Amino acid sequence: GPPDAILMRIDTPSVGKGEFYPVRVQPVLESGEYFVYVSLYVEGGGQYQPMSGVDYIGQTSTKLAFNGGLLKFDDIEMKIAE
Repeated sequence: GPPDAILMRIDTPSVGKGEFYPVRVQPVLESGEYFVYVSLYVEGGGQYQPMSGVDYIGQTSTKLAFNGGLLKFDDIEMKIAE
């Protein structure tokens, strides 16, 4: 389903295979426990829903507590959407 909150949208990221893309979001106004989910839409893929076999998705392995403090988590590995 749709996300509970959208913290950031980057229209044309410059990212390549095997590269890291660090992100800093300030301020984060949401509070509670959430997974951080990332989708990378590839040209010819989906727009609001990742297209299977084309776009990439990834998420944190556990929920994170959004409580106004610094939020750090492990790298999110992107995989082709199924």
